[in-house]
Amino acid sequence: MPPDTTKIDSLARILQQEEEGGYRDSTVIGGLDRFLLRWDSELKPVLGDITSYSILTPPQREFWAKEANDKIASSDGPVKTRRSKAAAPARPPRRQAARKAAPFLSLSDSVVKLKGISRQNVPKLKKLGAETVGDLVYDFPHRHNDFADIRSVSDLKLGEDQTVVVTVWEATETRSGARRSSTQAVLGDETGNVRAIWFNQGYLARTFRPG
Repeated sequence: MPPDTTKIDSLARILQQEEEGGYRDSTVIGGLDRFLLRWDSELKPVLGDITSYSILTPPQREFWAKEANDKIASSDGPVKTRRSKAAAPARPPRRQAARKAAPFLSLSDSVVKLKGISRQNVPKLKKLGAETVGDLVYDFPHRHNDFADIRSVSDLKLGEDQTVVVTVWEATETRSGARRSSTQAVLGDETGNVRAIWFNQGYLARTFRPG
């Protein structure tokens, strides 16, 4: 029994869209491997043993797709019928040209080539030591805050980042000048109290209610 014409035809269309999209494995929801696994028995008579598509790089996927198309083209019946102009169904005109695939970047390329980074942001990135794509790739976090280390008020130490769970005893709005206001609050637990100030955020006094 010949392989399922519909699935071979669908795969050919998928590969065409993958080519237009730069082989990003975005044509099929969940990836092309999901389609290949679902219809393995129908596709295998034409493609043979099917290797994973998702684990490949875009250039490798292009080679994978070329081999698959060659096997489809040399099979009997299905795709030759699909590719016949007389038998091909009319396709609605496209409103716009197919989106061009984004160019491949190397680690040595400037960050300005990355989508979403404007030239106004380049000086800020330069201050962080990020001038190339590689600088961004290898810019690992340099600090870790452990908020799980909860201390009591009496154990707090000056000059350290610490986590404390406290109750709001009172919160008041203070003003400095005609327009600027801040919030001052007294917070505490069973071991003691602390005073906290949020500068230029007077509205917080109406959020922090006693208790």
